[in-house]
Amino acid sequence: MSHLLMAGVIAVAGAPDSLLPLKDGDTIAIVGNTFAERMQHFPYFEAGLRAAVPELDVHIRNLAWSGDEVALQPRPLNFAGMDAHLERIGADVIIACFGMNESYAGEAGLPSFRRDLAAWLDRHNAYDIVLVSPVAHESLGGRMPDGTERTLVLRRYTDVMRREAAARGIPFIDLQWPMARHMAGEEDLTINGIHLNDAGYQIATREMLVRLGIDPSGLASVTPERLEAIREKNRFAFERFRPINTEYVYGRRFKPFGDDNFPREMERLETLAAMADAALLAGDRVDGEVFLRSMDAPWAPDVPVPDWEDVSPSPEDRPVPPVDEQLGNFVLPHGWSINCFASEEEFPQLANPIAMNFDGDGRLWVVVAPTYPHVVPGESPKDKLIYLEDTDRDGRADTLTVFADGLYVPTGFATNGDEAWVVSQPNLLHVADTDGDGVADTREIVLH
Repeated sequence: MSHLLMAGVIAVAGAPDSLLPLKDGDTIAIVGNTFAERMQHFPYFEAGLRAAVPELDVHIRNLAWSGDEVALQPRPLNFAGMDAHLERIGADVIIACFGMNESYAGEAGLPSFRRDLAAWLDRHNAYDIVLVSPVAHESLGGRMPDGTERTLVLRRYTDVMRREAAARGIPFIDLQWPMARHMAGEEDLTINGIHLNDAGYQIATREMLVRLGIDPSGLASVTPERLEAIREKNRFAFERFRPINTEYVYGRRFKPFGDDNFPREMERLETLAAMADAALLAGDRVDGEVFLRSMDAPWAPDVPVPDWEDVSPSPEDRPVPPVDEQLGNFVLPHGWSINCFASEEEFPQLANPIAMNFDGDGRLWVVVAPTYPHVVPGESPKDKLIYLEDTDRDGRADTLTVFADGLYVPTGFATNGDEAWVVSQPNLLHVADTDGDGVADTREIVLH
């Protein structure tokens, strides 16, 4: 598909003045940095586009990766690069968001950014491309850096993108000036100065739609349920693009552990994402478990389970001995004793613990990951941050409380009792109990 040369030559169906080159059945790939990656969690752009042209069968796939630069995109071992995934999804249009990470090279980095951007556009000239500038740097005060100087640098990188887009006749969205104007208001629009929060994405989305000639008025009627349906579709697509445990899917453990079921699971995720697109087009709910039940084939391959009576299992596969037997194996100094504070026999939700720590009140905090090595396609992650408490001070836990649910292979955490920072792959979450009931009621992604 050739580049768009002038407004209206290739238009969104039902939106004759649009600069976004779309036709029925097209796939939009979103690539670039953290701004682009976070669009899947704040999916106002897709919601606004679908509201503007509800009859258009469009597929949006987010291939962005936090930290990506136009010429620097490190990936795990054997992970396919951007071009391979663009081909896999059958991309027609690319929305490319670059410039933020590159801008930290300052004035000295402008020539290389100009060359790298031109080379990237040359390599991808078979696609219709929309270039999106970085946002301004918001000055949040307090311990956060002042954004004035950074915004001036960002404008220089935005100018490079603007000139390159103009020279090639491709659409360009300048988010610098409009976001700087909005950031001058009283409401914070970012979580750290450069990464937008929910309010920031709503404003940025409206600016993007307007600059593409798409009516943004439908955003006013987008419901929380609609946004959650798009997020669920995005989750299927993301798990296909970036499976949580690439070491099994692509890496050194693919054989003999991953080649039995992971290839088919990847296919299943693509099917789920396509089913979700169809549901969004029809205005229906997006429910992976409902989708799974409608499929003819089972979600997992028929892998034979060994008869443990007839084999000699490795030490890793042996059944866990009873608690009393384990306690009897300890050799303790004179006067010492040991007891089991908590076990899966009493608390089944303690299964698959990954990290634990006691707090100042004597509660044992644990992150558990029953979904390891990654979630079954179509199901939702069910990993948790829990804490166990010895209420009668007999040295054994009496109660278990789920502080945060729906985590994904949490590998570590830090807590002060009222809030916690949890590594929930591939993000760092902040979860907090704001009403004092001992359970987290807020959740925010603070790092990707």
